[in-house]
Amino acid sequence: MKENISIRNAYKNEIRKAFIQSYEISKDFVSQISKIYHVKFTSDEISYIALHIQSFLERKRNRKVNVLLVCASGLGTSKLLKQRIKFAFGDTIQIDNVLGINELNSTHADRLIISTIPIKDKRFKSITVSPIISEKDLRKIDDYVLPRNKGKAFVNLTNEKNFFISYSDDQNQNDVLKLITDNLVYYEQAKKGIYESAIQREELSSTVLDHYVAMPHSTIEFIKRPSISIFINANGINWNGEKVKIIFFFGINQEVLDNLDDIYKYFNDLISNRLILNRITKVSSYQELIDILKEL
Repeated sequence: MKENISIRNAYKNEIRKAFIQSYEISKDFVSQISKIYHVKFTSDEISYIALHIQSFLERKRNRKVNVLLVCASGLGTSKLLKQRIKFAFGDTIQIDNVLGINELNSTHADRLIISTIPIKDKRFKSITVSPIISEKDLRKIDDYVLPRNKGKAFVNLTNEKNFFISYSDDQNQNDVLKLITDNLVYYEQAKKGIYESAIQREELSSTVLDHYVAMPHSTIEFIKRPSISIFINANGINWNGEKVKIIFFFGINQEVLDNLDDIYKYFNDLISNRLILNRITKVSSYQELIDILKEL
């Protein structure tokens, strides 16, 4: 970078399409670096950064859930509780210690607490179970360790006000971005300047993905309330020389940070499913779209 030498990445398109979340984080990162140090990054360099971020995210996802057991029924019951959890979850859960309720006050609030008595201290994430752990208790733990219905976080960000169907043959990416961003500003979901921000992000690197899909977005400072706008044109529009039929405009900010992995996992599954995408291009209403999204 200091010598103004660019590097090439022969797999940049594959990286951009396979690791969507990591690539978008990389674009945010280089955008900030560019502003501070007045340097430019190529799409090749962004894709290399995305590989490092993907590696970090995968290490993070593969970590075990660290748990403390709090049991008020004696040593025998605590051992049974520990054995039941280990049998049900294997290596997914790491039981660090078994404590009494009085010992909890001197413990850091960085681990999940599975307790046979309710934990009132709001610092701790806790699940209350019976001393002889039941199937219902195991399901509660399972829902925490292996969250279900990852599509819910994605679908909840959509809204009929942010849904568009077009049959025009002469629209391009700027027309669509202007329509979507003006709508977000009108409904006070975004700030003025979001259109220009989205255009700049597009110039940094195209947001066109496989199977005639694009996922444009702005930087987070322009987002007031998180949302995903959806634009459909079955005829296809010209997007940087490529034909795009479905546009998902990601208006994401810190409010959805806890659900970000689920949102991107669902989106990746969605754009990998040609059958679902083909059906989406044929919908005639927002409700029809939502019904299809909930099937995935």
